[in-house]
This record gives sequence, C-alpha cells and structure tokens, in this order.
Amino acid sequence: MKEYTGLEQLPKIRKLFFYLIVIGIVIRCFYWLEHEASAFFAVPLLDENYYDLFARTLANGGSLAMFGGFRPMLYPFFLSIIYRLNPSGGIETALFVQHLLGVGTAVVIALLSARLFRDYLAGFFSGLLYLAAAPPLFFEGELLITAFYVFLVSVTLYAHCAASERPGPRPALIWFICGALTALTAEARANMLIFSGIYPFFSAYLFVKNRRASSLTPMAAFAGALTVLALFGALNAAQTGKFQMIPSAGGVNFYLGNKPGADGMIPRQDRHTAYRGVYQDSVEIFAREEYNAAMKTEGKKPGSDPGAISRYWTERTIKTILADPVRWLKLMARKVWLVVWDYEITNNKSVYFFEDEETPVLRLTPVRWFMLAALAPLGVIMAVRAGNKNALFIIAGFLALYAVNLVMFFVNSRYRMAMWPAMTVLAGGGIRLIWQTYRAGNARRFFGYAFSACAIAAISAVNWPGIRTENYARDFYFRSLADYSKGDYKTALSDIRKGLALDPEDMEAGIHYGSVLFALRSFDEAKAVFSEMLLKYPREPRIWNNLGAVYEYLGDVDAAREAYINALALYPVDRLALQNLILIEVRTGRIADAVSRIDVFRRHYGDDAVVTAAESAVRAALGDTAGAEALRNKAYSMDKNAAQWTFAYFALKT
Repeated sequence: MKEYTGLEQLPKIRKLFFYLIVIGIVIRCFYWLEHEASAFFAVPLLDENYYDLFARTLANGGSLAMFGGFRPMLYPFFLSIIYRLNPSGGIETALFVQHLLGVGTAVVIALLSARLFRDYLAGFFSGLLYLAAAPPLFFEGELLITAFYVFLVSVTLYAHCAASERPGPRPALIWFICGALTALTAEARANMLIFSGIYPFFSAYLFVKNRRASSLTPMAAFAGALTVLALFGALNAAQTGKFQMIPSAGGVNFYLGNKPGADGMIPRQDRHTAYRGVYQDSVEIFAREEYNAAMKTEGKKPGSDPGAISRYWTERTIKTILADPVRWLKLMARKVWLVVWDYEITNNKSVYFFEDEETPVLRLTPVRWFMLAALAPLGVIMAVRAGNKNALFIIAGFLALYAVNLVMFFVNSRYRMAMWPAMTVLAGGGIRLIWQTYRAGNARRFFGYAFSACAIAAISAVNWPGIRTENYARDFYFRSLADYSKGDYKTALSDIRKGLALDPEDMEAGIHYGSVLFALRSFDEAKAVFSEMLLKYPREPRIWNNLGAVYEYLGDVDAAREAYINALALYPVDRLALQNLILIEVRTGRIADAVSRIDVFRRHYGDDAVVTAAESAVRAALGDTAGAEALRNKAYSMDKNAAQWTFAYFALKT
C-alpha cells in the first residue's frame, strides 16, 4: 500500500483547516466577550494565584527557594515570558495566548486524525469536536497549566505517530526527539512521564511484527527523555539549590488519592493547614508539616530534600493500601468508573457554574465527554481499516497508560483533559466511519454502529453509582473573593451569602464572610460572625486575628490586643497578627513589647513598610529623632500608601 502523507489532498485539507481556525477563533471571541465581563476574569485564585506568583517571581528575577520544587516549572516559565513582554497586562495576555493554543491544539488534532485515518474529513471532524467542546474552552480561560499542557500533549502524540509510521533516515534521532518531547511535556505536569512506558511496549510490538533488531529503535526515546530531565534538574539546581528532575508533589498526591476516606476525585488533606503572607500550596504545607512531624517522632532529623518528602508519602501510601486492600480495590473500581463518567468533576471552579452563571457560550458548545466515549471505539475500527496500526498503537497506548495514571491518583475534569486530544482524534474517525457506512447504504452495519455508540453514551452519561455531585457553594465563595479583590463589596456580600446558604460549614467561606462585612464597615455583624466561628474553630489563628481587627474598629483596644496574642499563641509567626500586634503596642505605648516583636517579624519576613513605619514611631518615642526620620523616609520609599496609613493610625487616640 502506498504510504499516505496527506499531500495528495493538500488543497482540500488547507480549505477545511482554514474553516477550523475561523470556527475556533469565532467561538473564542464570543467566550472572551462574556468572560471579560465576569468577576473572575484575570483574577487569579487558588492554584492560579500560585502560578501567577511563581511567574512574577521568575519575571522579576527573584528567588525560587520558596517554591521548593513542589510543582513543575515549565508553565510558570511560559507565563513569565508573557509577563516580561507585557508587565501591566500579563494575565490578560496569557489568557489570550492560551485561547490561541486551544485553536492550535485543534489544528494539531486534525492533522493527527487525518494522518491516522488517511482521511482529511476525519481530521476535520476531530478538530471540530475539540473546538466545539466546553471543557477545553473553559480551561483556556483559566490561569492554569491545563490548556498549555494539552497543547504539548497533542504535539507529542503527533510526533510519536509520525515517527511510528515513517521513521525516516535517522530513526534513532527521531525517537530521541520524541522522548525529549515527552519529558518536556512532563515538566508541565509530571504524570506525562507514564507515557514513556509506551517505548518498550511499542518495541516489543514491532519485534513481534518484524523480527528485526531495528524494532528496538524506539528505546532511544529514553535517552532523549533523560537529557531533558537532566537539563531541568540543572535548571532547578540553579534556581532552588537542589538538583531535581521532576517535581515532588507525586508522593503526597498518591497518598491523597488512595488514603482511607478518599473519594477518588479531589485531593483533600487530612486536616486544614494555614499559611500567612503570599499564597502557598496547602497540600505542600500539609506534606512538609506531616513529614517533619513523622521524622521527629522517629527521632530523625527532617531533610530539606523534596524527594525525601515524596518518598515518605509514597511509602506511607503503600502501607495504607496493604493495611486494607479490599477498601483500596473498591476505590480503584470507583476511579475506573470516574474516567468513563461524562460528568466534569470539579477541582477548583466548576465548568457548570460558568455555564449557568457566567458564560452561556459554554452551554452552546455541544460536545461532551460521553460523545467521545461513544465514538472512540468506532474510531479504532476506522483506524484498523485504514491500515495505520502503528499510530493506532501509540494513541491507544497513551489513553491506556494515562487512564492508569488517573486511576492511581485521582480523576477530575482538570486532570482528565489530557485525554481529550487522543479521544477527539478517535471520535472524529468514528463520525467518519458512521458517515461512510451510511453513504454506502449498509443499513445493518450503520444501525449496529449507531446502537453501540448510543449504548456506550448511556453508560457514560448516567450516574450509575449515584455519586453526589457538587453544589455551587465553593463557586459562589470564589466569585465573592473575586468581587472582593475588585472592591465590589456589596456584590461580594451577596455571593458569599449564597455560598454559605448552600454550605454553612465551610470555614474558609465563613472567614471571608466576616472579612466582607468588615470591609463594608458592618463591625457589629463582623464581630458576631467571627465570635460564632470561634465556637467551632477555636484554634484557627486567622479568626482570632480578624476578630482583633474588628475590636480595634469598635474601640476596644484591650480586647483587640488579647485577640492578636491568642492568634500568635496558635501560630507564633503569623504575619498579619504580628504586624497588628506591633501596631497596637506602639499605639498604646508598650514600646518594649513592640521592639521584641519587630525583631521577630524581621527575622521571619525581612523589611516591610508598615513595620518600618512602626519602628520609626518607636525611635521617636525613645527620643532618637534622627533615627526616626531615617526610618520614616525608608518606609515612604518602600510603600508610600502603607506608610501614610501607618502614621495616620498612630495619630489615633487610644
């Protein structure tokens, strides 16, 4: 059979792919217009906040030691380039680029599908399925790895399929490049490394087919992968002081996905963790704190190596599984179902909330996961008929390996997105097969295909286990956070009340509710909220700190100081509580106490405009006029608004 290259039908391909690009851009323009009007637009929350901070640190040449190699660096590097090019509108530009990557992903999918099925119409259908799907569009508008990662996955799959079909004059070099692409994609999200398992399987498949030593050529991909991983290890060493080829989140995520009480969907920690100052990953804090406590219990010195922390969690998970294998097997069966289930399981923000409350364009994009699940098996039949079994092996192998990875950790919309390129490729072939069968007039086969597709769709679309889906409580809370960040406190109050009505036990939402009331100067209501919360969560330092701020504005300085002290008793280096206590002690003339706390603050947090202004007031109280003036000027140079606010605060009567 003559090898198909796609060049034979290049004019038709160009025309249809031009249509794909236009369709993709039009859909994304409508989505952008709606998304831009949303409170969420360009407001980083949770993981978005982490990547934004990471990227800004990179863009500004700051130290990456605080990130500790917990998460991969490639996406923050990508963002940092955009931030350097457009410092004032970096987030908006990044979202725009991600939408372009979404269109680019659809084009790569179309090219891969046309190559797999040797049919340009199948390629068009595959690309259209991706462009007309709500989940990819939604994630393109989020400051998350997902859109960037999915683009890399699609490029990696295309390279592997091209290598498997037509290795060229230097096959070892081509497979070396394929391995490098796999490792590069893994630097965006480490679970892509599981795809490297395809190399020995594919080599064995080729050997069974050909019985030639050249069948081992795909193993050269390991050299390419190790080269890229080593380069990133050296880059990590230069940035953080530790040689680390892959991030260290794998161990604790393995535990959170398989521990007793795990639901297979969301990586929930065993307990709440707190941080102060800039955003930190709560899972990272939990992993580090539990590891340190375990080492101290065993009489060992906790290490700073991220790999050691990851190994500890991996070993702990294995012990947990062996302690109750029946429970774990039931959880595995549940996660296998979750991979197939049509529902887009929420990780942070819900795509369904955006459909209903924010961007109706998502409702008009008709493609859903159950359609891909129904059509993909027909795509396998189409690929076998086309005779391109090598490429089919790569695509099917990716789906199998990646599904195993999801089942071993956890399954939700954000992580399942990496399967969309391969699934839309196969689903496009499924549509083409049904169309060809219909045109051929083979009614029996046509209805057989249609019936099997409908049966699989029903299995995927129906919630057979009766899993309780999320309500919108967290989404209203997140939108309230976005409203709050934009200074729209009345809307923030309305949203947080809606969220708490759906889930009154959400501590984070409760704290935010009190903060919104405080911002609206409803101090008595804020006091009531925080006081009630302390009955439920007496050991949460943030509640004590916020209650102290409320007492201050109500004029009860002694109660405020006591609340700040209670916060520090629970978390001795709480940045806000330390800062607030320093201010109130300077204001009330407790100079010696203020001096000792300023020393503690500086040891942990370094220079700060508010604390520098407070130290200026201390020097003035001690009669050091020159020192006070120097510190005053320094505070103003660091942050003029913060310094002005601080000196105005000291002018208040106690």
